[in-house]
Amino acid sequence: MAEAVQARLERSLDELHEYRRYMLFTDPEIKAIVVQRKGFEYALRRRQTRYQDFIAFIDYETELEMQRRERKAKRGIRKTLPNSDFAITRHLHNLYQRALQKFKGEMPLWEKYFDFCYKFKSYRQLGKAFATCLQFHGHHPDVWIQAAKFEFDINRDMKAVRSLLQRGLRANKNHQGIWLEYFRSELRYWNIMHQRAVTLGILDKDGKERAEMTQDDSSEPSNKRSKMSKRGKAAAQAASDGEEKDDESDLGATGSGSDEDNDEVDEDDMFDQDEEEKEAQDMMNLIAPPQEDDAEEKADQDAAARAVELAHQVGQSFLSGVVPRIVYFNAIEQNPEDFDFIAEFLSIYRAFAHTEPSRTQIYDMLPRDNPKAIALLCRRPLEDHPDDAQLQPEQWLDAINESSRLFRELLETTDDKALVSDEYIKFLSSALPTVQASEDVKVLNTPNTLSPSILCNCVKRHLRCLFVLTVFADINEFSISADETDSCSLVASSYSHPVGACASTIGSSSLHNSR
Repeated sequence: MAEAVQARLERSLDELHEYRRYMLFTDPEIKAIVVQRKGFEYALRRRQTRYQDFIAFIDYETELEMQRRERKAKRGIRKTLPNSDFAITRHLHNLYQRALQKFKGEMPLWEKYFDFCYKFKSYRQLGKAFATCLQFHGHHPDVWIQAAKFEFDINRDMKAVRSLLQRGLRANKNHQGIWLEYFRSELRYWNIMHQRAVTLGILDKDGKERAEMTQDDSSEPSNKRSKMSKRGKAAAQAASDGEEKDDESDLGATGSGSDEDNDEVDEDDMFDQDEEEKEAQDMMNLIAPPQEDDAEEKADQDAAARAVELAHQVGQSFLSGVVPRIVYFNAIEQNPEDFDFIAEFLSIYRAFAHTEPSRTQIYDMLPRDNPKAIALLCRRPLEDHPDDAQLQPEQWLDAINESSRLFRELLETTDDKALVSDEYIKFLSSALPTVQASEDVKVLNTPNTLSPSILCNCVKRHLRCLFVLTVFADINEFSISADETDSCSLVASSYSHPVGACASTIGSSSLHNSR
């Protein structure tokens, strides 16, 4: 054991000499480094290796590397030091791999290794780590999602993203988080292609096909499509060659190379719409494992065909966003009555421009006989706009008034008043600013710059609905008369909901008048 430890320490002699030559560490500090490493190496070679020993050694080496980088920057050393610049990083990779061989089941250790690779831009090692981790932890959806994000953000490989998320869906029985990440990845990819199409003049700034291009398509559709396909294949081949060259220049031995040069997407890269859609649909067909029963297999095929048909109703081209819609409809086939799940998809859609037609299709297809679905429709006036849209105060008030009107109409017709009232309360709680009761109504954290009078009128109008629904939901009474205002204010003021504390501030007459 002593010989093995001594051999490991001797491998770092060139590294330590370089520290001394460039005065990155003093002689006492270098001696302390040797003593610390020797102690840790002996601890790792016990008969029963402890998890804590690996973590302590890794933390020590990580802190040492941060000190080395900081001191090198302070001394103004810009050139690469061949023996010390990557020595600790290489040693850390070795430590992590030794630890993971012994403690494969420790998911926090895998997460720590992923973070380390991201921090030091060891992307090649990170890709290998994801592949190994998924062999042992395929039942962890977060690992599939992280691996897919890595492939998209770093490697720019949409094929790998689709493959990973499809395998994740099969391994985790259609996990909703993986569905949402798959949808988000397809939307991000579509958004990149959409922006390129605008830059190249295929689409105008509003995301619509130019009139002259539409005429050209009607006159020579096959000729133009073949040209697009050839250009797309040539650009894809060029992009692939470029990625291979970047990989060859990566520091594979040290695992510390950076992929920063690949972060910017080449604007000249083209794509074949038919191939993209066909590839995405082929991947969608891999979700469900093969069924022995012919009836079940036929049902799966019918569901996939129905998803494609619905996705094509808004548009059939790749640039119309048909691939994200195919993902959405396949996900909803697996979770047909989960309207919170649908709301998550709508939330992702709102993060991207030019998605109004797809959002409209989702809203139009919501069932009108389900209270939760109708509540989602009632929230639409305030929620159905891009996340970066800047609503004017008047627009904000009109939207919340319209949503409240729809909720009140729903309460008059639905039989499940408790569920609808709960949705209404959630809506108002998220839409209205935080209100603090005091001698005067104080408004904090307003979503937009509003004058106090406008905002207070809005709060008075809709806060009445909020606390009245809270108080009377259990007995299905949703109307209030002038004689009942005092008792309502009394009950609401003692209610635990935050709105109860606000009732006495606004006053019963204001509540009755704002009805």
